[in-house]
Amino acid sequence: MPAIPAIPTVPELGQTTLDFTGPYIAKKPGKRAKPETMIPLRRSTGSTGDIQHRWIAGESAHEAVLVRQFEAARIVMYDDNESDLGGYALHRNSYSKELKLSAVQWAINTVVRGKKPGDPLKPITGYEAAARLSITTTMLRSWIRHRVCIANQKKGSRRGRNVLRKGRESVMEHALFKEFEEARGVGKAVGC
Repeated sequence: MPAIPAIPTVPELGQTTLDFTGPYIAKKPGKRAKPETMIPLRRSTGSTGDIQHRWIAGESAHEAVLVRQFEAARIVMYDDNESDLGGYALHRNSYSKELKLSAVQWAINTVVRGKKPGDPLKPITGYEAAARLSITTTMLRSWIRHRVCIANQKKGSRRGRNVLRKGRESVMEHALFKEFEEARGVGKAVGC
């Protein structure tokens, strides 16, 4: 067996050396950048504290319009090919930015009457608000939590993420995909 050559002590041209003798101080992440738009989570009340600009659940025209808009959005997204025989959609619905923000505003500023005639008005629960709009409570809760991100989206957009993202090695992936297509065209099996 030949002898292993010695490690050179002088770095080559363009090569740097590492020094592990001194203390290493890791950089701590800084503060998060503030979002462009701030939407406070406040319920609408008058100057005297009485309820002025709130909707009463089941009695407002705004609620009826909002429910119809959500129904229309679901009908537009329905596809016979992607649904089962019972008529239940097997795909996910997506809603526009404006519809999400109006649902958040409605859920925050809607109250329900008490069970008895003299009972005070109470804020609508997230469960009841989501049930009236026929969406899930998780969806409504996440819209309320991320309302600032939703408000910063483009007009009419349905998702906040960049659709045209590329991978780290997009050129290599494209070339590899072409090779796979050629191999499949010849009849070779491509896989793990």
